[in-house]
Amino acid sequence: MKNLVRDFEYDKCKSTLSMSSLTKKIPLEEILEATNNFAKKNIIGKGGFGNVYKGKITRSGKSIKIAARRLGRNQWQGDVEFWTEIFMLSTLSYPNIVELIGYCDEKDEKFIIYRACSNGSLVRYLSDPTTLSWFHRLYLSFYLADAIVYIHGDLGAGYYIIHGNINSSTIILDCHLYHPRLSGFEHSIKRSVDRKDQVYIGDVIGTHGYMDPAIETSKGVTHKTDIYSLGVVLFELLCGRKAFEDNKLLAPLAKKHYENGTLREIIHPDLWNQMDPESFKLFSKAAYSCLHEDPTQRPDASQICDKLLKAKIIHEKLVDYKEDMDYVDAIQNLFMADKEVKKSGFAVSGNGGTTMSSMHNMTDEAFLAFDSMMTSMVVSRLRSISLILVISRVRLL
Repeated sequence: MKNLVRDFEYDKCKSTLSMSSLTKKIPLEEILEATNNFAKKNIIGKGGFGNVYKGKITRSGKSIKIAARRLGRNQWQGDVEFWTEIFMLSTLSYPNIVELIGYCDEKDEKFIIYRACSNGSLVRYLSDPTTLSWFHRLYLSFYLADAIVYIHGDLGAGYYIIHGNINSSTIILDCHLYHPRLSGFEHSIKRSVDRKDQVYIGDVIGTHGYMDPAIETSKGVTHKTDIYSLGVVLFELLCGRKAFEDNKLLAPLAKKHYENGTLREIIHPDLWNQMDPESFKLFSKAAYSCLHEDPTQRPDASQICDKLLKAKIIHEKLVDYKEDMDYVDAIQNLFMADKEVKKSGFAVSGNGGTTMSSMHNMTDEAFLAFDSMMTSMVVSRLRSISLILVISRVRLL
């Protein structure tokens, strides 16, 4: 049976949209043209809500790539979900939230139209440590947490949003795989900020593997329910595993290994080799804290965001350090090659051949002075890099 409170909110959503969002209503004819009459080759996703089609529409003379979610006609509850998502996205505007282009409600057809993100959902890349490296995963995690900070904050008029269905399929990736877009707001709940810690009693709908076990006791949700789901996604990214695979739930498995200090055993080996100890420690601690059995003991999204930012900065510094070391090594190797062939008057060129070296005209005294200068530059550079790492480490502690 549908929840009466949710039905009431749905009616308010629909009436509000009918008055204020008509400019976002897109004719069915335009959707048919954009999707090539719902061609199978244009299907880019499937779910309980319905198929998702890729396409293009024109706005203000510009072609826009879109993703159109088509509501299945056999979805008895889909009408509620349809209007809920449209209403939520119509009130949200943030870089890490999927952008609503419009909707269609015509001739028994219902569509929600988003601006397309070219790389699809996160779930496709979880087990691929090459395409989605540890560096990428740190970025994604931080920006995902930032999106949750946004919807859990005061969005104006004293309300915030409980997403209700955060999972790796509702996280959409851009072409660079750095910036996620949170989608899937069809189960979201709008709540008053001054009731943030109160449990919302009603129909709870979520995805297996991501749902907060505390719901069984409380029979409802709070914003900390989203934090649990975030923790599951963080462990997916950390381990390179899905929340539910091989008939096993990742959350309890990850908690057990974290507590035993054996997380490495369930992390993809190629992913583990990319990690540094400090970012791993911060990241895993943040993920674990999200899964606390008592929802009130879980951190807020802003606290998780801060921890993930620290992990990201630490790893960035180490990546920059490695790149600088590679650069220094390259200079040293090139210099030593020239030094070795100085006596013969030739130097190794960039294309593998030989060129007359300008150094063959150097006197021994001049060459020694140049050698000393290069050594000083290398030492000075290394000292600067080390100082940067020490300072950043102190600031982050």
